[in-house]
Amino acid sequence: MRLAFLLLFAAACAPEAQINLIEAPYLVDSYPGNGSVLPADQAGPLLLRFSKPVAEASSAGSSLRVEALDQDGAVANEVPMSPCVADAEGLLLECPVAGELSPSTRYRITVEASLLFASGETMTSDHQRWFQTMP
Repeated sequence: MRLAFLLLFAAACAPEAQINLIEAPYLVDSYPGNGSVLPADQAGPLLLRFSKPVAEASSAGSSLRVEALDQDGAVANEVPMSPCVADAEGLLLECPVAGELSPSTRYRITVEASLLFASGETMTSDHQRWFQTMP
């Protein structure tokens, strides 16, 4: 009886278990915004905001693709990008387009899951956004 009481007393006084969920990094927002329609000369630079700091902004471009799409939605060509730079916190990447974007064109932005974050993590999947330039 005494042993049962001690076990109950010990269980009642044990610290509460805590479960900490670690959320994988993800793309929070972008400019141009998803589904935006804007003049071609206002579509750059691309701005990408993440939930966690990016490891190296200059190498982030290897995980970023910008593609011009044809009328059927197939890739017409890939848009060359200049190296990205990050803000002080590493959460916002500014990625200039190398050259000019064409008018009346739909573009797809893909941030690949391989993008490395300062925590050593990567995203769980690719993130895609699109925008279109005006005639």
